[in-house]
Amino acid sequence: MKFDSTLVNVDGKEIVIVAVDTNFFSLPQEEKGELVRGFFEYFHKPIVLMAVNPQGDMQYFGRPDLTNLVANLKFGEFEWTTNEIAD
Repeated sequence: MKFDSTLVNVDGKEIVIVAVDTNFFSLPQEEKGELVRGFFEYFHKPIVLMAVNPQGDMQYFGRPDLTNLVANLKFGEFEWTTNEIAD
């Protein structure tokens, strides 16, 4: 599986933001949690999943304290990296 991610430092916390498709938000809660756990095992850092809807608005999934921290960041300023996890 290929995916894009970026590492941000907000208020002294390193948070990995992983870009997902907007279809992610229609998945059952259990599947969403499995994805977050998988990304956490890969990065060993707090994870926030992010998608951009067709209107250009960003949607977030993760711990509320983390999503609140990243909600006001400008993502065009970050370097995104393409990663790959073997299926």
